[in-house]
Amino acid sequence: MYCKADYSQPLRDQTPFSFQATVTVNGLIALAGSGCSMREFNTVPEAVIEVYRRGRPAARELFGEKIGLCGLMTPPISYGHLNTLGAELLFPEDGEVAVAPLASSMTEAIRILRQPRDMRKSGQLPFYLDFQRRLEEAFPSEKCALVFKPEGPLTTGYLLRGMDFFTDFYDDPVTFKLMMDAIVDSLIEYHQMLADLNGRHLPMENAGIADDVAAMIPASQWPELVMPYWSRLLSALTNGTVSAHCEGLHPEQLPLLEEIGLRYYDPSISPVLTPELVSQHCRIPFAWLLPVFQVPRMSCEEVRRFVLRAATAGASDIFYNISLPALYQPEKALAFVEAGNQVREHLASGGTRQTLPQALY
Repeated sequence: MYCKADYSQPLRDQTPFSFQATVTVNGLIALAGSGCSMREFNTVPEAVIEVYRRGRPAARELFGEKIGLCGLMTPPISYGHLNTLGAELLFPEDGEVAVAPLASSMTEAIRILRQPRDMRKSGQLPFYLDFQRRLEEAFPSEKCALVFKPEGPLTTGYLLRGMDFFTDFYDDPVTFKLMMDAIVDSLIEYHQMLADLNGRHLPMENAGIADDVAAMIPASQWPELVMPYWSRLLSALTNGTVSAHCEGLHPEQLPLLEEIGLRYYDPSISPVLTPELVSQHCRIPFAWLLPVFQVPRMSCEEVRRFVLRAATAGASDIFYNISLPALYQPEKALAFVEAGNQVREHLASGGTRQTLPQALY
């Protein structure tokens, strides 16, 4: 069982402040100027090698040394687990990777999930393991991350069943729960396989899940439809600290994150939340994202105020993932970094979050 957070202590106050501004893979693709499509990047190792070789120097020339660059990785694919179950990966010419629903019924989903298989040899994982090897050969001084990730339990259910997932519980709650149990068992197997690839074993020191579809489940149903499956998965993954990425949550769902025992929460793109609302409704250290699609309409001063507002409200980690449409506005990325440094220096010198507005506005 993972170590649940002790919210009787000022956990958020004890969490060090951090910030990151990083040029993403998509940013490197644009900066490389090689005409690489998303489909090529996702499927052709030579294209990825060219993007890193040309994109990194171009990013350094544009942003200087104050902005981070994404590390060497295989194409970021979030549906690795589903692909090993038999779901086909779909690669649009210039769009993100997708999968189509795999099971026409909950019974079929259970059959697919329970079918014995060697996940390491299933789907396109062997291809991306070779992809990883070729990138490390091209950049021998670097370790290449394998990004062939699983989704969380609710998102996995949705991707297996499509829109029918949202009525499955009402149609047959007993079979729905059997399907969710099978999903968690399969996810544990997949996580163990990934750990084995890296010479590690479960449970690990800490673990996190990404499960955006959980946000679509009403708060009143979380104790039955979300929390048992998050808790069982996280208990298998770690005996330490746990975190979650879940976009689109509402304020009434936030207190439930404490009941699960999270020590870190990433809301990412969550339109109905503000950093103040997150701070008011739960005591968990949380991240706050500067959405790249908002940046072109913002001034440098507005970027700076965005950072200061989030930090004042209690955000532990503020980040900016740089790509189009704001890629060619380096001054705004630098304004983000300047504001982050101001916050860090203020807190390091004994200032508080509450005094940030008076000190820095």
